[in-house]
Amino acid sequence: MQDFAHRLQQVFGTGLILAFFSEFFFLNEGPVNELLFGLTENPVTAVFGLVELGAFYGLFAYPMLIAIGMFRISGWTALLLVGGIYGLAAESLVVPLVYEAFPYSIIWTSLSWHTLIDVYFGWFILRRVMRAESVWGFVAILALAAVFWALWSTWYWVEDASAALSLGGFAAFSGVTTLVLLLGMLMADHAPLTGFRASRPEVILVSIISAIFFGLTGWAYFPLPIAILAVLGVFLAILFMGRRKEITGAGYLAFLDTAPGWSRYLMLAILPITATGTYGIVLTTGFQINHEIVVLPLLAAGTLSILAAMVIYPWQKR
Repeated sequence: MQDFAHRLQQVFGTGLILAFFSEFFFLNEGPVNELLFGLTENPVTAVFGLVELGAFYGLFAYPMLIAIGMFRISGWTALLLVGGIYGLAAESLVVPLVYEAFPYSIIWTSLSWHTLIDVYFGWFILRRVMRAESVWGFVAILALAAVFWALWSTWYWVEDASAALSLGGFAAFSGVTTLVLLLGMLMADHAPLTGFRASRPEVILVSIISAIFFGLTGWAYFPLPIAILAVLGVFLAILFMGRRKEITGAGYLAFLDTAPGWSRYLMLAILPITATGTYGIVLTTGFQINHEIVVLPLLAAGTLSILAAMVIYPWQKR
């Protein structure tokens, strides 16, 4: 029972981390507007909304974490493949975005932003650098992420300047959402990942719930859901091929079992402080980013990286 509680803690913590990078770092209109409204009108509603968001992203993260434990992943290629499972889940279980500009929508945002930013950068790289002996790498990566966050946020009002967040609004938004990231990291860091081995009933239950959501969301887009299932099937088959060659445990992610010092968590404050300062300059200068400068490279990187992972992983020495 304790192991199950630890797994749920890891699921919810991972869900909060992924939700931060998927919804708030991305500045997705719906969740951002709901959060800002809740912060100004009803903070209790905002809290419940964040809990609900974490629960949904826990649902998206659960299959990824099950795959990590089941296939004992090793290396960047496998991490991209399980990240792809999460990315497709995030855009097909509750919302039908994966179908709305098919087949382009398979890559953006499922296998580009979600896989590369949410999982590979936010869930993996950021937390790895967070544990490095030298603190300066963590400071640098937080500062760079903060500057990007502020610049990217201008896409939110590129068509309507009146929709721009005020400096105070952005400060409150970035501060509160960074607390969400902090909570997610604390929860995930204190629930062993390498011991994540979902029970058979657990796997069956998560599969049934995911299938119900997938069917209800994708029914109106039939037969496109078949293509999504085919992509997921390929990912799982490749992960299984890699697993058969696995000799040892997933040491690639073993560092996540050791939580960093408390000072590193406090340093997350660099993120909203630097982002708010940069956003102030953005508002003053009237700068607006051309979102294609970000989208097109991510689209290319997502496509090439997932194809490389599919080819390399079955033959990668472990």
